Amino acid sequence: MPEFGPVGEVTGEVTGDATPKQVTESGLSRAHEAHDGAHDEAQVAHDKAQVTPQVTPQVTPQVTPQVQAVLRESEKVTSAAQLQKAVGLKDRVHFLKNYLEPLLQAEWIERTIPDSPRSPKQKYRLTEKGRKVLKRIEGTIE
Repeated sequence: MPEFGPVGEVTGEVTGDATPKQVTESGLSRAHEAHDGAHDEAQVAHDKAQVTPQVTPQVTPQVTPQVQAVLRESEKVTSAAQLQKAVGLKDRVHFLKNYLEPLLQAEWIERTIPDSPRSPKQKYRLTEKGRKVLKRIEGTIE
């Protein structure tokens, strides 16, 4: 993640000692751009130095009891409210952000109406990928 130093990240405002002549179209000072270039070169060198790749990926991801409950409930076609109830959470926003959306992105569950994610008739079901994960974890989390 780049460091922004004297330049405001969102507005591009110049603060500190930078003068208008030092600010480029990107909103970064020339000195800052040079620093970023040196950082990029150092990162490439560091990446090339990484000789030992991770050979043993984690076979079974760490799955919380709440995620397992959502996966089990998703074996039948069900609503978000029913999934949330299965997990035992009262905060809808928390459930959607921390459970439902990540499971959708991981493709462990899917929407029954993918073209209308906000439909009041929207339901969710377990995907084949989710079934495999659930089978792997069934004996490990109780």
